[in-house]
Amino acid sequence: YYHAYSALSDLNNEDAFHQLRKGISEHIHCFNTSESRDLFVLSINYCIKKLNKGDITYFKTVFEIYKEGLSTEALIENGILSRFTYNNIVGAALRLKEFDWCKTFIEDYRKFLDPETESDTYNFNLAKYWFEIGKFEEAMPVLLQTKFDDILHQNRARLMLSKMYYELEEWDVLESHLDSWAMFMKRKDGIAYHKENYENIIRLFKHLTRMHPGDKNARIEFRKQVTETKVLTERRWFLQQIPE
Repeated sequence: YYHAYSALSDLNNEDAFHQLRKGISEHIHCFNTSESRDLFVLSINYCIKKLNKGDITYFKTVFEIYKEGLSTEALIENGILSRFTYNNIVGAALRLKEFDWCKTFIEDYRKFLDPETESDTYNFNLAKYWFEIGKFEEAMPVLLQTKFDDILHQNRARLMLSKMYYELEEWDVLESHLDSWAMFMKRKDGIAYHKENYENIIRLFKHLTRMHPGDKNARIEFRKQVTETKVLTERRWFLQQIPE
């Protein structure tokens, strides 16, 4: 607990984090299930804070911690694996291109999801897996046929569909999809950060699709807009579409 406190109160104190991980690996059997879960969550939170600071090397670290937490069942509480943890594990696995492991996890741990959100969470992550390996013909039906209850899943599903329409050059479908998404966001309140982020994504998507690819000045202006937009989770993707 001391090492967890030291690491989380000073993100530069990586030695404390390594001591925390070492202690968990060697002594986790000394703790009850609730305490074990707390220690894993503390180490995961450190990784997430490092990732939010831009240190992408921690994707591999947090992935290993998640796997260890699954193997000890510390991340499963009363037979339930949190849908947020399930989402994060899939996200880390896909980021590291651990595709086979990811597909197995999605299927094997579906039964540990809360029955109330199980279908929503499973379908979203299955579609994300198909999307990431480039099998759009598998991902699209899942996204289009599932009525997601969770608003974050709704928006992320719309984002995946936007990217697939763009990759497939389905311009008319994409335009209609973006208009529908914009109307959806106008009706939503109480999600300030997410609302601003997705409204920025919609705006930049529309700009991107209407821009003539041979217009050098337009490309420069678009990159400037992407770079200067403060709230934008898809900055990297947009910049990849318009290389310098």
